[in-house]
Amino acid sequence: MFSVLIPVSPKEDPHNLNEALKSVFEQSLMSNDVVLVKDGIFPSDLDNVVDYYSNKYPDIMVVVALSHSHRIAGALN
Repeated sequence: MFSVLIPVSPKEDPHNLNEALKSVFEQSLMSNDVVLVKDGIFPSDLDNVVDYYSNKYPDIMVVVALSHSHRIAGALN
């Protein structure tokens, strides 16, 4: 039993986020949940990636949206 925690900056490349999430969900041992922390307001292309995986894996993926950037340390607290 384990969880995956992924903090994501609004400056992240959507392709890289897609590849990271794809890799997480293609593992042979599936995590109990995937918690993605949106560290600030996302542009629409990043939101589209998050929405795709949230809709595809609604029982596993949890999205925590922060209203403004807290940087990596703050986003993980």
